[in-house]
Amino acid sequence: MKTTFKDFLQENNQESRFSIEHILKTYWDEQLRHGSSYFDLYPNYSKELYDTEDEDFLFETKEKAFQFAEQIQGLFDSFPKKFAIYRAVWLKDLSYLDKETMGESWSFDLQSAKEFGSHNSSNYILAGFINNDDVDWDESLNRYCVFSSGEDVDDENEIVVPDTSKVEDLQIFKFKEAKEIAKNPIFTRVPSNQK
Repeated sequence: MKTTFKDFLQENNQESRFSIEHILKTYWDEQLRHGSSYFDLYPNYSKELYDTEDEDFLFETKEKAFQFAEQIQGLFDSFPKKFAIYRAVWLKDLSYLDKETMGESWSFDLQSAKEFGSHNSSNYILAGFINNDDVDWDESLNRYCVFSSGEDVDDENEIVVPDTSKVEDLQIFKFKEAKEIAKNPIFTRVPSNQK
């Protein structure tokens, strides 16, 4: 029998970081904030009953929206107490790196950091570990809703770290030489030819 994240949390007396309703509201709010042309999240989500025949929805049904939100919920509930994070940066040379203000936008996936860095001329990858309690989870959810869908090579898989002095065991790699500093416990990337 396949165990879901929800089953795992219930068996271990843990609550989800975010409710399904909170995820859907955040996702829809971020879509609207960024100029979504959809009429609604799904039929009858935020508007009174109306003729849905000619309308375009982000999700065809409430069930599909909930499935999507459950995937995000499972992802955010799967982070361990401490995990590896990565950030692509451009530096004239390493002496320009200020370890106290390295920037709040990191990724929990090296490939996502490298993909992002390939679009902005990054020449280094910063890698380190962050404690779960040192992440701004609300803002991480907001950014996930905008910059990731869980299925695209351009997904940023962003984690917001407001106080970068909390990044532990910092390592710096030349961009092309960057490697994972720990096995990613959150998800395994599937090559596109195996989907």
